[in-house]
Amino acid sequence: MNTTVPADPRLRKRAIAVVSITLLVGLVWLYFFQGFLREMEALATASPQLAFEKLNLVRNATRGVTLFSAAALACLLGYVSFSVYRARQWPPPGWRVVWDTPNRTG
Repeated sequence: MNTTVPADPRLRKRAIAVVSITLLVGLVWLYFFQGFLREMEALATASPQLAFEKLNLVRNATRGVTLFSAAALACLLGYVSFSVYRARQWPPPGWRVVWDTPNRTG
């Protein structure tokens, strides 16, 4: 028997808000980062070594954010996969969904 898990309107609103805020923050960050890169381009003509050192800090920060994001995603996917494995269905019992989702078993 295939049943359907009804959508949770509050979760949908929350998901839309999170995506919208993330996009807005990303666009603002991109605007300021482009200004920083223009500044580094001007500095590179005057002092290449100083520009390289400043960009090295950016590289290390980017590496840290990427490592953290990848680890968080791996933990989330592990949690979801073990929940599905134990319940033998998708979505697991008690989970809220953004849109109407039929239960899948097997």
